[in-house]
Amino acid sequence: LERIRQRFGRLDVHINSAANFDRTPFATLSERDWELALDTNLKGVFLCAQAVGRVMRDQRHGKIVNIASIMGIVGLRYCSPYAAAKGGVITLTKSLALEWASYNVNVNAIAPGFTRTPMTQSAIEDPTYYQELTRDTPFGRFAEPEEMVGACLYLVSDAANFVTGITIPVDGGYTAR
Repeated sequence: LERIRQRFGRLDVHINSAANFDRTPFATLSERDWELALDTNLKGVFLCAQAVGRVMRDQRHGKIVNIASIMGIVGLRYCSPYAAAKGGVITLTKSLALEWASYNVNVNAIAPGFTRTPMTQSAIEDPTYYQELTRDTPFGRFAEPEEMVGACLYLVSDAANFVTGITIPVDGGYTAR
């Protein structure tokens, strides 16, 4: 942060994007796996948002976009810690939006649907699981990472200056069902 401020004099945009995902039945989930999911998916957002939020509040301007997940909206079996953490990201986004609006800091989130990434490669390679995940997605496929860009660009643009505390699902219609 200090290097960014020294080089550019300010910090206008921050995107919190980190994920750790493990498919484990809840009954056999270890406390260590639970903590790892929450540390990566929620605590990381907390730590980064707190650090950049201080800078943005002081300069009285900024845009934060948190990458949540549709799992934080609808859940998915065998993904309890991930879903809980991403649900936490969504409610943290709302709380920070309310707290920081008076400083002209917008805090929003996007909730990607199933997206083709190294983290989802095993699901893509399992025809039965892939079919299960895409069956309820109206577009019938996983998103490409580039399909998240439009929502992020909107939320950090001047067109969204009066938008705060929202989560935009970018999910091929999954949450519309």
